[in-house]
Amino acid sequence: MRPVIARNGAPADPSAHLLDRVVELATDGADLDLVVEVVGRGLGARHCRLEWEFGGTGRRHDWPRGGSRAPQPSTRVRIGYGGRPIGMLSARLGGMAARGGRRRGLLRDLGAVLGPVLCATALRATIAAEVRAAERTADALGELRRRSVAEQEDVRRALERDLHDGAQHHLVTLRLTAGLLDHDLNVGDLAAAWARLRRLEELIEETERGVAATAAGVLPDSLVAAGLLTALEAELATARSLRIDADPALRDRRYPAPVEVTVFYACLEAVNNARKHAAGAAVRVELRHTYRGLAFSVSDDGPGFDPTVPAAGSGLPQLAHRVAAAGGELQVRSAPGAGTTVEGFIPV
Repeated sequence: MRPVIARNGAPADPSAHLLDRVVELATDGADLDLVVEVVGRGLGARHCRLEWEFGGTGRRHDWPRGGSRAPQPSTRVRIGYGGRPIGMLSARLGGMAARGGRRRGLLRDLGAVLGPVLCATALRATIAAEVRAAERTADALGELRRRSVAEQEDVRRALERDLHDGAQHHLVTLRLTAGLLDHDLNVGDLAAAWARLRRLEELIEETERGVAATAAGVLPDSLVAAGLLTALEAELATARSLRIDADPALRDRRYPAPVEVTVFYACLEAVNNARKHAAGAAVRVELRHTYRGLAFSVSDDGPGFDPTVPAAGSGLPQLAHRVAAAGGELQVRSAPGAGTTVEGFIPV
């Protein structure tokens, strides 16, 4: 070991220098492998080992690294802190006996210094583990918040679709009935006008109930209790020039709620589109069960339109999004003068 010179020019005590170096390394948060290496080199040892326990797990640091057996013969000193043992420092010392005696004394001093070092190391490890746990918790909370926001947005969009597709059906019926009432008054048919007015009052009440139920997330009773086919028949019972064709087995067949709700509102929206844009045209609703899932279509023999030209107020993009959200697909076939067909399929 190279001699150490004190500030006054006299040789400094190498033992004090080694102890100071170990304290310096510990203060800087150095790895314990480096601390053991400095101790081993400072002692002139052939082998040095530090053993201690943290978190219920025994830990060992050897110099030179890779040592698998305890240094034999060796000098061992217990490391303690706060009146309790926390580790062991072992070193295989060589050289003359006098020097060996001094180094054994230095080893004991190092054991006293390493007690606070090991406690500081354990404290840093505990703090680092708690910081990592806090970061994981913060990440989990952030992910939970993002999922919550996404779920709330999904609920909002679903409610928006339900209000549009469900209320739209009632609003179209109201508008058509009001148009017929206006016609009855213009031609002087007061009896028909009074009957139409009473029907208009009934439709307003039905619309209010339907909008309130949709806003509250309540599905039509007929859909919940009896299934898709019965619910569509009940909802479209008063529609003129409309026919529902379905497999008879569908009356007793139930599908997952998201599928039934999606097809129910999709058919209502397609029927509303036909009544708005093809007034007076015959409308046909078809439901078919296949081995892959549920297929549905709404067709009319109205004037049709050019699908390449966006139609204002048709609601078709929203309808496609609704079906896609349920894992299905939607197609629209139309041409000027050839009617319109809206076809959808949802796998089950």
